[in-house]
Amino acid sequence: MSDHERRKYVRLHVPLEVRWQSASGGYTARVGDIGVGGCYVDSIAHVLVGEHVSLEVQLPTGGWLALGGEVVNHQPDAGFGVRFTDLTEASQETLARLVDSAGEGRPGS
Repeated sequence: MSDHERRKYVRLHVPLEVRWQSASGGYTARVGDIGVGGCYVDSIAHVLVGEHVSLEVQLPTGGWLALGGEVVNHQPDAGFGVRFTDLTEASQETLARLVDSAGEGRPGS
């Protein structure tokens, strides 16, 4: 099954800064794509599949959105996928607005 088929939520390429924390330390990176269900973090730092990470994503408005999630895949020297866990309703709404606004400029949207 492809990544696209496994995903329950749409993800869009939205280049945003992310600060993240894992058991091995704190890092700054970029989000490769993001959706209501998760994101891909472009980072060469080592993480373990199943590990919990804390994320702060910088929104286009300049604020930061705090999120938590589980690492679901890792590509060494490239990045890792995160499935968001325990999202508040406010966080879900913020993510949905972010994805919707990013998709408005795309063909077919």
